[in-house]
Amino acid sequence: MRLGFDLDEVISQTAKMAIDYTNERLKCDCKFDSLESFYFEQNNFSDDPDEQKAIVDSLCHAVFDADLLATAEPYPDAVKVLRKLKHQGHKIFIITKRYRKDIDVTTEWLQLNKIPFEKVVVTDFREKGVFANRLKLDFFLDDLEENLYEMYKAKAHWHKGLFLITRPWNVNKYIDASKIRRIDNWNDIFKIISIGNRLKG
Repeated sequence: MRLGFDLDEVISQTAKMAIDYTNERLKCDCKFDSLESFYFEQNNFSDDPDEQKAIVDSLCHAVFDADLLATAEPYPDAVKVLRKLKHQGHKIFIITKRYRKDIDVTTEWLQLNKIPFEKVVVTDFREKGVFANRLKLDFFLDDLEENLYEMYKAKAHWHKGLFLITRPWNVNKYIDASKIRRIDNWNDIFKIISIGNRLKG
């Protein structure tokens, strides 16, 4: 099967990298688990407006800085499962809304962490659905529900489905179960994809 995956917060612990960077730089104590929104500026980190702005600015800087992006750690289970899926014969595609200029650092990061992929697509913040349709994907995993709804609009039939991996900012979000399924961890992803005949190709 042709399997699609988001990168940041699905494979790469990008937000954790940004939080660690900001905590060290500003001597604050931001927590990954307290992120109520995917968008940093929509989270409340401090009651002091100046400190709030400094924290948000630092977090945003970190996730858009190529050198810092390269230091993010992958989710360990993501690496293990992607390797198993590749070994089963599935084709792995990465689609991320990063800037186009980050294609090299993104590709190098995947290679450095020995993450298998057929192709990496950097959309430059365009909708992912168009690219998923072109790649004829059977499955896609993301941490942001709006991306998955874009996928559904672009291509209503998905052989294995569209999945939202639970993260702090989406844990309380309503999900239309007729279009998207929620999943809590990478091991469950492996089980879902591996059910049945384990189709290859």
